[in-house]
Amino acid sequence: TPRRFGFHVSGNADDPAGPVLAQEFDSLYVTQVSTATVPLFPGLKRVLEELESTGCHLGALSNACSDYVRAVVAVNGLDASFTCQRGADEVPAAKPEPAGLLQCCAELGLEVAECAYVGDAPTDGRAARQAGMRAIGVAWGSSAASTLEAECDEVVETVDQLLAALFRDPSEAT
Repeated sequence: TPRRFGFHVSGNADDPAGPVLAQEFDSLYVTQVSTATVPLFPGLKRVLEELESTGCHLGALSNACSDYVRAVVAVNGLDASFTCQRGADEVPAAKPEPAGLLQCCAELGLEVAECAYVGDAPTDGRAARQAGMRAIGVAWGSSAASTLEAECDEVVETVDQLLAALFRDPSEAT
């Protein structure tokens, strides 16, 4: 995020060094992607396979750069599964703004209200809710369940709970 780097350099988010530093960071960050640094959480491959088997369309949206998103998807052998792969640099605004999720839905040809967004940060839940889709928080990533509860429609602690949440009617969510 160029503005964050600009702020750290001089206290001015619009410092011209921000974009240069952000590009350098992103370039280095992508080179660190491997199954050792970004493995799938245990059991997630099964969840993705079950979703695909029912005809679900999968997309990935991150506040990281798009090259990083594509590298993570590729290193885990999921290129064919995730037909939409976007980072903050390819959407109108980063999460918690909903614009990236809305763009992904449009690219996938999906109605927003029929979608769920699974994330591990409060900004994920906030973006999903603002976009008009169901927000499912997973408590095994960057945030604890207690942190996610205020921003997500449902928080799960296991892969089995995630699978159940994804296939449950949203009106039955806890």
